[in-house]
Amino acid sequence: AAQAQPVTGLYVAGAVGANWHSDVTAEAVPAGEGPFSMRTSSSVGWVALASAGWGFGNGLRLEGEANYRSNDVDTVNTTYFGVPASSGFRTGYISTMGLMVNALYDIGATQGWPVHLTLGGGVGYAWHRWTNVGSAVFGSPDNRFNIRGTDGGFAWQLIAGMGVPVRAVPGLAVTLEYRYFATADASMTATSSFPGFATSGNTNVSNTNQSVLIGVRYNFGQRPAAPPPPVV
Repeated sequence: AAQAQPVTGLYVAGAVGANWHSDVTAEAVPAGEGPFSMRTSSSVGWVALASAGWGFGNGLRLEGEANYRSNDVDTVNTTYFGVPASSGFRTGYISTMGLMVNALYDIGATQGWPVHLTLGGGVGYAWHRWTNVGSAVFGSPDNRFNIRGTDGGFAWQLIAGMGVPVRAVPGLAVTLEYRYFATADASMTATSSFPGFATSGNTNVSNTNQSVLIGVRYNFGQRPAAPPPPVV
């Protein structure tokens, strides 16, 4: 009977998982220099989030969420005037911190399904950061092209997952989710530096992520169902 109950009233949730950051191509023309182009790819990173919300007892939930994602940069390919210029020595990582408002609907929660399917989405604001992402260029570790900076903007996400209520603990559920998370393009600072000389300019970078998370949710408003009346 506990498994058949939809989320009702206040709940809290948390989850951790793996994050895949899409490849990014950035174009920049530092002051006094020609056009640089950088394409980055990242290794699998991590994501963590926490949320608190309210369930209306009919499968619908509204919640506020804080999340953080981070990925190490795996490869950096740089061109100068269209000619390959990278020479290894890549560095950096890419991260995003977001605050979201989500609307979710648990399919099967009111029908007594032992597993509840969840669909939803959210909007909010996120701060996107590039930390010393770059590589050596023109065959020397003393010559570098880097992108760095932090910029905030609109964020949105799509959510699909499932929840498995824990029969022994009314209100507790284990969750498994897939999330597609993206933000508006962020403005960063691109710097080319050589011995005795450095110059910088602005560039825009995209930010799209795909995440798989496992977590737990606890509903304070859910109680054990009353036992059925005795059969006379």
